[in-house]
Amino acid sequence: MKLLTPFSNRKTSLIGTPVPQTPSARFLVGAILVLVALLPMLVFAQEAAEDAEAVKQYFGWLSLIPPIVVVVAAILMKRAFEPLVLGCLVGFVMTDGISGFFTKSVDTTMAVLMDESSQWVIMVCGLYGSLIFLLMISGSALAVGEKLKEHAKTPRSALLVTWFMGIFLFLDDYLNALTAGVTMRKVTDSHRISREMLAFVVSSMAVTASVLIPMSTWQAYVGELLVTSNLVTEDNAWQGFVWTIPYNVYAWVSLFLAPLVIFKVLPMFAGLAKAEVRAQTTGQLVPDGSEHMVAEMPLSETAHKAQWFDFVVPVVVLIAATFWMEIDALKGIFIAIVFTILYYWGRGLATFNQLSDGIWEGFKSMVFALGILMLSYILKKLGDDMGLTEFVVDSIKDVNKGFLPLLVFVSLGAISFATGNNWGMYAIAIPLMVPVAAATGTNPYLLIGAIIAAGVFGAHGCYYSDARVLVSAATEVDNVRHGQTQIPLVMITFVVTCLIYLVLGFMA
Repeated sequence: MKLLTPFSNRKTSLIGTPVPQTPSARFLVGAILVLVALLPMLVFAQEAAEDAEAVKQYFGWLSLIPPIVVVVAAILMKRAFEPLVLGCLVGFVMTDGISGFFTKSVDTTMAVLMDESSQWVIMVCGLYGSLIFLLMISGSALAVGEKLKEHAKTPRSALLVTWFMGIFLFLDDYLNALTAGVTMRKVTDSHRISREMLAFVVSSMAVTASVLIPMSTWQAYVGELLVTSNLVTEDNAWQGFVWTIPYNVYAWVSLFLAPLVIFKVLPMFAGLAKAEVRAQTTGQLVPDGSEHMVAEMPLSETAHKAQWFDFVVPVVVLIAATFWMEIDALKGIFIAIVFTILYYWGRGLATFNQLSDGIWEGFKSMVFALGILMLSYILKKLGDDMGLTEFVVDSIKDVNKGFLPLLVFVSLGAISFATGNNWGMYAIAIPLMVPVAAATGTNPYLLIGAIIAAGVFGAHGCYYSDARVLVSAATEVDNVRHGQTQIPLVMITFVVTCLIYLVLGFMA
C-alpha cells in the first residue's frame, strides 16, 4: 500500500532540502562582503571586551545582527539550515574574531548538545517520531482515519475535527503537532483539502492548547520559572501559571482564528487560497517542493486487522503516563512506547521485530528536524552571550507602563520569530520582567502573559521553529511553503493581539 508519511525514504531532511530555489551568486558575494565589512568592528570588540559582561555591554544593538542575518538569508535562500549556520558564524566572528570563532563554535555546539534540556528535547522529539511510526505501521492510524471520516462528511467538518483534536491533545505541543497532523492527513485528503490548509489548522492549535490548558509541559516549565523568579512559591506554581492564561492574548486570538477561516468568516489569503484551488481543481494535495517527503512505506502484513481503538489506547496511555509522571513528557513517552509494542504484539498487528525496528526508523526520521532545533539553540546561546534579550528588555523598561505589555510582546516576539526559540527566551525574559513589573507597578501576570504570547507567536511565525518543523513533518509540507501560506493569518493574529495589549496596558 502506498502511504504518505513524514518518515519518507529515511530522508536526510524534513525541511529545506532539494527545493527548486538555490542561493544566488550575488547573495553569496553579499554575505562575504558583510563579513568583511564587519571585521574591523569585530576586532575592536574583542579588544574592548575583557569578560562576558563587557561583551554584552559593548554589543548592545549589534547583538541583533546574527538573527537579522538569519531572517534575511532565510527569505533569500528559502531554506532553513544554511541561514542558521550563517547567522551563527556571523555571531561567533563578532564575539571571538577570525582567530577564535572556529573553536568557539565547536565549544558552543558541544555545550548545547550536553545541556540537559537539549538532551530532553532530542529524546522526546525522537521518541514521539518512534511512537507515530508505530501507530502508522500497525495500521491503527489508518483505522482511526477511517473512523473519523464518518464524522467528517464535508471539508468543513474534516477541518473542525482537526481543530477539536488539537484541543484534545493539549498535553504537549510535540504530541499535538505529530499526532494531529499524521492522523488527519487521510481524512482531509479524502476531501481534497490541501496539505497547506491542514498544516495551518494543526499549527494554530499545536502550541496554543498547551499554553491555555494548565496541564501541559509548558505549564510545568513556566511554573518553575515563576518560582525561580520569586513571584510564587513552589506550592503555587500551577496557580501562578493559571493567572497568566487570561493575558496570553495571542494564544486566545489564534484559538478562534482557525474556526473563522474554516467557516470562511475570514478569507484565505494568497498562498493558502491558491493551495485550496490547486487541491480542488487538480487533486494535487502536496505542494511542489515537498515531493521528497512522499514515499512508499510498507505496512505490516496484519495491519488490516487494526481498529480505531488501537490508535486511541496508546495515546490515552501516553497522556495518562505523562500525568502520572508529574507532566514529564520523556517518562510518559517511554512508558507509552513500551506499552504500545507489547499491545500491538499481543494484538497481532505486527511482529516484535517490525515494532522494534519501527522505534529506530521513527527516531531517524526526526534527525534533520532535531539538527534544526539544535542550531536554533546555538543561536539562542549566542544571543545570550551577546546580551540580546537583556538589550531588548533594557530598551523598553523605562517607557510608559501603559505601553509596556505591547512593547514586551512585540520586542520579544521579534526575537522568538528570528531565533525560533521560545523556552530559552522565557528563561531569560521572565526573571527580568518580574522586577520590571514591580518597579513600574504593572500587573506581573500581564507582562508574563505577554512574554508567553511572544513565544507562541515565534513558534507560529518562525520558518524554522520546533512547532513549524514538527507540523511540516506531520503534514508533509515543506516548512518554507507552510510559512508562506500561514504568515498572513499569523500577522492578522499579531496585529489584533497588539491592539488588545495596548488596551490592557492602559486599563491596568
